[in-house]
Amino acid sequence: MSKNRSFWIAIVTNKGANVLEGTVVPPGRPHLEVRARLEHVEEERQHGRPSPRRSKDGHSYANWGNEDEENLTRHARRVAGWLHQRGEELSVDRLKVFASPRLAGALRTQYPPKFAEHVLEENVDLGYMQAKDLVKHPAIAVLFEGLA
Repeated sequence: MSKNRSFWIAIVTNKGANVLEGTVVPPGRPHLEVRARLEHVEEERQHGRPSPRRSKDGHSYANWGNEDEENLTRHARRVAGWLHQRGEELSVDRLKVFASPRLAGALRTQYPPKFAEHVLEENVDLGYMQAKDLVKHPAIAVLFEGLA
């Protein structure tokens, strides 16, 4: 937690990420505000290369799982770099990242080492919730207790 009586969280999904700052506003009400948003951008498949699932004769020879893993790794690399940049811009000293277990594992391998020291993970997918509802979630509510 930072010295200015706030905390930072990131909600990461397969479609993007949000960095939110948690504070307590008068008269003691918990408040989360989105400070940065990364929208999913559909990148050109395989960066212009032909799909690995199609050969010249039109038959499929590749494994779907490999492409899914490549997409997950590419997304995790993009999000981890983005979180690192936002963390520096916003002077975040500690970031709690909420993501599904699979996505959290992929992110963990992509954080720059110095940044990884400041990241805490929570294997909970909260991407379906809006900021006003997040303050009531038990995993977030406990962070507000630390500010009281």
